[in-house]
Amino acid sequence: MKNHLKLIVLFGVFLASISLPAQSDLPSFNWDSYMEHAVSIRGLQFSPDGAHLLFTTRKANWDSNQWNSEHYVLDIAANTNVKLDFDQQGVRAVTWSPSGKYLSFLATEKGYTQLFIETYPERKLIKTSAHPTGITHYRWSPDETKVAYLAQDPKMEALSPEPFVKAFEVGPHGYLEQGASPSTHLHLWDLEMQKMTRLTEGSWTISSDLSWSADGESVSFTKKLSAYPSNWNRNKVMLFELSTNTLSALSVQLGFEFAPQFAPKGNGMIYYSALDKNPAGMRDLLFHLGETRPVNITEALDRNFKSFFWLPKGKGVIAFGQQGTLDGVWKITLDGEVQETPFSNSYVISNLVVNKKGKIAMVASTGNQPPEIFYVESLKDKPQKLSSFNETFKNMALGKVESINWETDNNMTADGVVTYPPDFSEEKRYPLVLFIHGGPTASSSESFNPMAQRMAGKGWIVLQPNYRGSNNRGDAFQEAIMNDGGEGPGKDVMAGVQQLVAKGFIDESKIGVSGWSYGGFMTSWLLGRYPTIWKVAVAGAPPVDYTDMTSLTRMNLTLRHAITNSPWVGDNYELHFDMSPMKNLAKIQTPTLIMSKVEDQIVSVTGSYKLYHALLANHIPTKFIAYPGGGHFPSDPLNQKDVYDRWVGWLEHYLNQ
Repeated sequence: MKNHLKLIVLFGVFLASISLPAQSDLPSFNWDSYMEHAVSIRGLQFSPDGAHLLFTTRKANWDSNQWNSEHYVLDIAANTNVKLDFDQQGVRAVTWSPSGKYLSFLATEKGYTQLFIETYPERKLIKTSAHPTGITHYRWSPDETKVAYLAQDPKMEALSPEPFVKAFEVGPHGYLEQGASPSTHLHLWDLEMQKMTRLTEGSWTISSDLSWSADGESVSFTKKLSAYPSNWNRNKVMLFELSTNTLSALSVQLGFEFAPQFAPKGNGMIYYSALDKNPAGMRDLLFHLGETRPVNITEALDRNFKSFFWLPKGKGVIAFGQQGTLDGVWKITLDGEVQETPFSNSYVISNLVVNKKGKIAMVASTGNQPPEIFYVESLKDKPQKLSSFNETFKNMALGKVESINWETDNNMTADGVVTYPPDFSEEKRYPLVLFIHGGPTASSSESFNPMAQRMAGKGWIVLQPNYRGSNNRGDAFQEAIMNDGGEGPGKDVMAGVQQLVAKGFIDESKIGVSGWSYGGFMTSWLLGRYPTIWKVAVAGAPPVDYTDMTSLTRMNLTLRHAITNSPWVGDNYELHFDMSPMKNLAKIQTPTLIMSKVEDQIVSVTGSYKLYHALLANHIPTKFIAYPGGGHFPSDPLNQKDVYDRWVGWLEHYLNQ
């Protein structure tokens, strides 16, 4: 349940040295121009020799209402890009083979996703897979003779042999499912023998990417207990030994284990786990070698990690993740020694990779600078900007972005991100709009946020609060939301509002609140709990009823974050009701726009209907805009734009009254 407008990118580091026009001389931030020209950058990876970077850009195509992807190779020394053109459709997951001799990618072939292999740099197509259900992920073996890949099983047979009877047994999946959930399993493509072999089977499923051991003898992955999407908490790291065709678990207990990565030398491995077994808490990075007990190499670092990458020769990792409203970057040795890098807490990073020589490339952003690619020659050097895909927005009048902190009622420190109008003056009074993140285990950061800039361009101050349950301030702060999904986080948000009001430049008669997913939940909670505060509200995909979350959605067995027990056990229902917006829906007085996807499997649309009818019954101005189809948020450009246009339009209508 995440805020979906983040266009992930890497931001200019040392642009202060560049001479820019004064803000008053720059054109205003233009939302339509942003939607037309903004480029997101993803899939960053080094070439095997470390001299080039491979990456993919994505940009909206308004004529076809699709996202156009382009693939590039960047020469680091020359700082020049070469575009890679493909004859196939739907190209993704482009990568080099281990030696760089081949270029491989997934693309659509006769209705299924297959693996294609070309020579590089000649670009001659030499092999195409032919898996009957299509391929989802793949990894080259170290010697380039094999490819391990994942593919979903065919749909399961119906319960009845009668062709007109489509009945299926319901399990712990979402109420909109039309059949049993097929599993995903491991397969091997031997390129020399041109032979495809299935390696695993069963009712369980693989829920991670793949990793090869350095000797090419083993493949590792995460096994999820069943194919039902709701079984997120029950995962184990598994090893498949190719020489014996045996599958074994890395550890004895069924744990909270994810995303294993073999070391580049030897058979050591690092993976995510939660040693305290608390699904509401943060993950640790565990190092495992042979028969020894796994070592928590991040015990001294109370942070949430987005990802990690092995250093040369497997001597440790570079890890990055949330630290306040920016991202920390750390070098961590295998015995748990932590060194913070000089460019830590300078960016919000969406992608970071390390090559065999320890060089770093990353995609990152800052609050009022656009996303680009940066290169770090050594940990002592300043990052160098290599790309210029979003220069247009650097030359617009953007609002100042800063972090603020405040104390909570449970003696913790919360924080948030404030975006000011470009012409902000402390002598004036401005409307305040809350733009609340989802999750709840997520966080708002000082990254370039086009919606916040658009709102600030309207003359509003924008607050993106990080309430308890957010993943940017350590384990205790994240776990503090357990069984307190409404009152506690709501107090945190209100304390942030008061922090800004006390500064004297907020028009207290014009405060709006908005958010999507858990941000929609918190919006609904605040509307009923503090009914006289708000001038206007927007609630997107609001999960107002926890019983819907634990009964109707794909997350129904995922007891984590705020929900750590079932409402259907003992007297838990009363607790769930008390911490949900349902308790106070009848008290809402604020004009509210509701938006949701009709077939949302993460937050069922039933919550939106409950909020809508509560507002109707009490004669509160409201609109409910529903978008057909599945997904938690519209995935195509035009419907995404429509959501945000309606969002800002509704706020503007009431804040201008």
